[in-house]
Amino acid sequence: MIRNKLGSVLAIVGIVLTATAAIYLATLPDAVSHITCTGPPSHCVYSNSSLIESDGYGILAVLLFPVAISAAGLFASRNPAAGGKVGLGVTAIVLAGFCFVFLFTYGLYYIPAALTLLVGAILHATLARPLPS
Repeated sequence: MIRNKLGSVLAIVGIVLTATAAIYLATLPDAVSHITCTGPPSHCVYSNSSLIESDGYGILAVLLFPVAISAAGLFASRNPAAGGKVGLGVTAIVLAGFCFVFLFTYGLYYIPAALTLLVGAILHATLARPLPS
C-alpha cells in the first residue's frame, strides 16, 4: 500500500520545499541591497529590501511557478494510469529546467525540490509495479 503512495508523498514534500523557498525569497529582507552615496564615502546610506518591496508583487508569479509545477506533479502521481508515472517525471524535469535557467538568481533555492520530485518519479515508476508472484 505504501509502495503506491511514495511518489505522492515525495510530491507533497516537493510542494512544501518549493513553497518554503518562495516565501523565504519573497520576504527575505536582505534580498536586495541599495547603496546611496551623497558626497564622501562617509555619507553613504545602506538599505536592504525584500524582493516584493523592490520588484513589486509581480515577482510572485516567478516565485510561485515552481510551486505550481510541484502541485502538477502531485496530481500526476495520483493518477493510477501510466500517465501518472510519466507526469511526475515530466514535472521533475520541468522544475530541474527552471532551476538551471534561473540558477544564479532563484533557481538555486528550488534544487532540493527538483531532486525530491526526481527521486519521487523514479520510485513511483519502479515501486508502483506489481510484485512478481
